[in-house]
Amino acid sequence: DNFCFNRKFNFDHPNAIDFDRLICYAQKMKEGISFDYPKYDFKIHTYGAEKVNVPEKIDVAIIEGIYALYSGSKMGTDTSKLINIYDHRFFVVTDPKIAQNRRILRDVEERGRDIKQVIKQLNLTVFPMYEKYIGPTHINADDIVDWRTDETKDKDVANKQLVELARQRALTIYENAIKPVLPRLDDSSIKIF
Repeated sequence: DNFCFNRKFNFDHPNAIDFDRLICYAQKMKEGISFDYPKYDFKIHTYGAEKVNVPEKIDVAIIEGIYALYSGSKMGTDTSKLINIYDHRFFVVTDPKIAQNRRILRDVEERGRDIKQVIKQLNLTVFPMYEKYIGPTHINADDIVDWRTDETKDKDVANKQLVELARQRALTIYENAIKPVLPRLDDSSIKIF
């Protein structure tokens, strides 16, 4: 990998995100339409030849990423369309040190980057973009998951919290779905065996 950090290419700024493409894909998933999309290759910094298939009528789709809840505008694109597609929105709060360490490990181990370049990028673009654009997106969330835990003590804290929130959400959906049916039931016609 020949990656050398260049501040002109700020991959953590909203202008680096193809919101039109993301909105299109999210809408197709919501409508149950199958489609293929090109897999992004982080080593060459562009879409590669490999395709990923999204099957039709999936039960649950999760769109995750640093700008998944962004509702600002980018080059005339109304990105609020994206957050309006979601049925439920989570914002995950992570301890900055843990997030930094994960990013360093990912960029060095998975993407073959030089640790000095990774730290330079963190300081010049990643942290400032988080403060300016990403952190404030928590106001667009329905629930905030607190993942500011000591990973050495309990790695499952955030998972447990997400499962509990998902159960609560599923119960709400179920209750709303059966609500119109319940008043029509006549107690006298119900027999318990």
